[in-house]
Amino acid sequence: MDKKELFISYVKANVAPILVDFISAYDIPNSVIVDSNISLSDLVGDNGVPSWYLDLTCDSSSKFLVINNIDLISKEEQLKFIELLKDREVCEYKIPDNVVIVLCVSNKGNIDERIYSLVADVRD
Repeated sequence: MDKKELFISYVKANVAPILVDFISAYDIPNSVIVDSNISLSDLVGDNGVPSWYLDLTCDSSSKFLVINNIDLISKEEQLKFIELLKDREVCEYKIPDNVVIVLCVSNKGNIDERIYSLVADVRD
């Protein structure tokens, strides 16, 4: 099975966030992209409902929540995504079941081990 087929099977299962290094975040259709350098206050919605969450929940169509370039921020900063990846929620905002979480990276070696333990890695 090649990476693309494996990715599609993980999408259909939607049991864990998916880690990919061969797809650009901008090539995934129906996606809401959250850049990894988002501030914690914007991620969790300190000033109201996060804008990325509103984009995800504006209708009932299937979507992708793409965390882009998490490998480019420090391993310490990556941990702000733990709750989202582990529990599919941020504060009181639950990620709908029709949303697949994808992490697009260029270097899987730069992923914190606690983050890596929560994802399905698409690899050869």
